[in-house]
Amino acid sequence: MNASRIAYAITLLAGVFFLAIGVWAFSAPSSFYDQIATFPPYNRHFLHDAGAFQIGIGASLLASLRWRDAQFVALIGAAAGSSMHALSHVIDHTWRNLGGKDSDAPLLGLLAVLLIAGAVARWKSQEGRA
Repeated sequence: MNASRIAYAITLLAGVFFLAIGVWAFSAPSSFYDQIATFPPYNRHFLHDAGAFQIGIGASLLASLRWRDAQFVALIGAAAGSSMHALSHVIDHTWRNLGGKDSDAPLLGLLAVLLIAGAVARWKSQEGRA
């Protein structure tokens, strides 16, 4: 197996790993805590945030297998992580009142929208190029 295939395989496995761990921590924080993060105290919001950023890392790794544009891949990963982070604040602060400020979810949502807009702009600027 040549070095390029090894790098591809490692990137694929790591991307799937980070995405799976992130989705688990985000969607079932109690289960994740009981099985993986067994250090007290349990903090639902912290695990939501950790899952959000793991999702962003996984998205970046997997996007890099499809696209070679580093800026576009970085924007995709940051947009994925930021979108999930904003959702974490909506769930934990707005719906469950687990702390945070009223301004957190809207500001984090705005950041996510800006990153998505940046990814779309980069995509459009690169159309027709490999």
